Amino acid sequence: MKKLHRCLVRLSAAVLALTLALALPAGALTAQQAYELLDYYYVDELPAGLEELTSVEEMVAALGDPYTVYLTAEEYESFVSSTSDSSLVGIGVTCQVTEEGLLIASVLDGSPALEAGLVAGDLIVGADGQSLAGLGNGALPLVQGEEGTQVTLTVRRADGTLAQFTVTRRTVVIAHTTTEVLPSGQGYIACDTFGGETAQHFEDGLEAYDGQVTGWIVDLRSNPGGTAEAAAASAAYFTGSGVLTYFRDGDGRYNFIYTPFGYTAMTDRPVLVLTSPYSASGAELFAAIIRDGQAGTVVGQRTYGKGVAQLLFTGDQFPDFFQEGDAMKITVYRFFSPSGATNDKIGVIPHLLVSDETAAGLATLLSGAEPADSAGWLALILSGVTWYIDLEQAQSAGYRAAFTELLEAVPPAAVLERGLGGGSWMPVSAADLAAQLGLDWTGRGFSDSGESEYAQAIDTLACYRLLAGDGTGCFYPRETLTRGELACLLASLLRLAPGGSGYFSDVETGDWYADGVNAVYEQGFIAGDGDGTYRPDDPVTREELISILAQVGIWLDMGLYNNAQDLEAQAGAEPEGVSGWAWPFVSLMEQTGLLWQPLSELDLQGGALREEAAALLYGLLCYAGVLAC
Repeated sequence: MKKLHRCLVRLSAAVLALTLALALPAGALTAQQAYELLDYYYVDELPAGLEELTSVEEMVAALGDPYTVYLTAEEYESFVSSTSDSSLVGIGVTCQVTEEGLLIASVLDGSPALEAGLVAGDLIVGADGQSLAGLGNGALPLVQGEEGTQVTLTVRRADGTLAQFTVTRRTVVIAHTTTEVLPSGQGYIACDTFGGETAQHFEDGLEAYDGQVTGWIVDLRSNPGGTAEAAAASAAYFTGSGVLTYFRDGDGRYNFIYTPFGYTAMTDRPVLVLTSPYSASGAELFAAIIRDGQAGTVVGQRTYGKGVAQLLFTGDQFPDFFQEGDAMKITVYRFFSPSGATNDKIGVIPHLLVSDETAAGLATLLSGAEPADSAGWLALILSGVTWYIDLEQAQSAGYRAAFTELLEAVPPAAVLERGLGGGSWMPVSAADLAAQLGLDWTGRGFSDSGESEYAQAIDTLACYRLLAGDGTGCFYPRETLTRGELACLLASLLRLAPGGSGYFSDVETGDWYADGVNAVYEQGFIAGDGDGTYRPDDPVTREELISILAQVGIWLDMGLYNNAQDLEAQAGAEPEGVSGWAWPFVSLMEQTGLLWQPLSELDLQGGALREEAAALLYGLLCYAGVLAC
């Protein structure tokens, strides 16, 4: 087997280190030099007046991008070491910098933080009585410190309560990637970050244990990312040859990482990838590669949603800019999975969306080895991968809750088969199986979705918690969708939060739809009616629905983005019944086969039904590869 780092190919004009990591500390660089770098490399249009600012700190704040930062020499050294196997002195956590303080992404094994009782999701809001709010990267030194010293942390827990922890700092050995064989017979790879040694750790683990295991579990919960090359190389051990990720710069140009034709995967056993809300960037890339390559199943929760990549600029490339060992990390690319889907903001949606509390237990139920006798077994066929579940084990006290949640999370496109003995299997629905086994099962669908010809679309979106009803279990598929409801649907789907308000005279702070309307407006998906109003209670017309979702699709999917570059050429060629402003978007959706009915059969000026919005959204998410349909 060739070492993958010799086979991994990067096609790019850049020669800098590409990182897919979360935000790190800031420092100082001359404003003119910083502006020159941003003007040339930054992925998005720069805010007006940026060149007039007199400090790097002001520029970074004006961008509003937590991933574009300046690093002092000390901070740069810390960043480089953060993705490598090493030891550190501190409390033993990885953090995300927020406005309120330091959000704990993971707690390291054998660390003082673990012993004190800190957990992922805790927010450190104070250190030794000093508030961390508003300090940004300046909060880090207040938590870090010398070995043997103590720090008293004020922590806001997930339930909103405050607690204090006194922690003694000490040296913590970090093993970022480890492999073991579980009692279930599965190989288990725990990966905390993607760095220079990660791919080798994956290779060593697969070589040592692949012949002994029934399948693999790769645990990426709370993995904040690392380098694109390391994440792609590690995933390629399971997928083999092909494109692993695409990168698009601010001028719409692409480069990509791939393994050459003929490179074979190290294992033919399926892999389960565990994710959490704190799985970010490189971890999301790994999960998406496995999803798109149908090499396994993603289990857990929606990931963080960082779909942009940074280049690290140092004195090696710009000696006149960085003379003291400092560096600057700038967002230069949007990255896309092999299918062309972004995970920016929306995250990676697991095949099986389950709580973090049951994800690990559920994973140990799913075996990749087909039983010799099917009696007493359940087969789950999901996106081309078949898993087998021992029903006796699944109903035992230790697994019953996880198994119940698994059946609730099975999407409509999946197939369940119950073993009849020998090699015979019989299809069974999740609801019927739960009833047969006496499980306290609650479906995620709507009681009235069966009234719609688009029931599968509605039930699938409900299964992934992407649709909301009225709170009573009904969706009302045949009722019209209002403009306010559509904005809130998209804001929830894409996890958009507004930065401001007052964009429309008829959308007031406190209105139930205000945050959704404001957030979707800021993202550029809606524009209002040109008179300062949005009319949130009016029905959204079909051409408005199609046009807005087309813009969402252009943002979500690389292929739609590329096809949309010719949209202006469609202007003026609209057929009767289509507004000129809407025709380019309607034409794009028709050409890609995403309309729920033939265009000739649609009254585009009529109000869109809720079922039609669900059908179009479902088709779009499947087309983009956001959902594994």
